[in-house]
Amino acid sequence: MKKLTLVTLISLLLAAPAFALKIGKIDAQKIMTSIKQAKKINKNLKKEFESKQKLLKKDEDNLKKLRADYDKQSMVMSDKAKAKKQIELQKKFEQYRQKREKFQSDINKKERQLKAPLLERLKGVVDDVAKKEGLDMVFEVAASPVYVKQVVEITDKVIKAYDKKFK
Repeated sequence: MKKLTLVTLISLLLAAPAFALKIGKIDAQKIMTSIKQAKKINKNLKKEFESKQKLLKKDEDNLKKLRADYDKQSMVMSDKAKAKKQIELQKKFEQYRQKREKFQSDINKKERQLKAPLLERLKGVVDDVAKKEGLDMVFEVAASPVYVKQVVEITDKVIKAYDKKFK
């Protein structure tokens, strides 16, 4: 997609030197951390993250304690008892790892679900601001071409327009 946009841009610039494109750019990351609705979502996700993080920390501390106990007792344990305890510790560590991965996956999924409507509305706001500014093309900073003679930064205008439109 980035290559297609870049090729299109270069083609337009080379094919019609007298035709001046007015190009704008946005920083989607800044927008998604600055608009009020996204801040509210991030705040709620952080609360949820912190509560689950406390549970994971408790499990992690428990695993450390079990490991320390094993290390202290292993000198006096039989080989059979050591092997059994190691297997038990490995199972508990694997359960913890799976729980942590599921937690991270759940948080990422929830974030995508909550932010998807924002991204849809954001596209409309970008279109509105671009039309108002008379821009022929808008690109995201991360997909930025190597060189463009003049670019209009509209990120802050998009943030203001979004917050105004979707209070």
